[in-house]
Amino acid sequence: MDNKNVSTKDLQFRIIKNKRLQDFGTDAVNNEILILHSDVAEAWNRFSKNLGGINEKLVDAAMQLLCISEMNDVDLGEEIIRRILQEEKRTF
Repeated sequence: MDNKNVSTKDLQFRIIKNKRLQDFGTDAVNNEILILHSDVAEAWNRFSKNLGGINEKLVDAAMQLLCISEMNDVDLGEEIIRRILQEEKRTF
């Protein structure tokens, strides 16, 4: 994979394709959200106990978000850009 020109949508496709090839269920969004929650909780645990390895858990969580996005036909990269533009216009 050429790391320089990979779109978010391509990552989403590759992640869900790999999960399907490994016979992981990818038909229940609620299950994927629970896995995401678990990955975030593990990241918090590693961070709060200064155990290291938080990067691995953050990547796991990001991959879950990309998987959920693909399952819902959402281009997460485009949505993030759209949201950043909205946030830059907000006043607090």
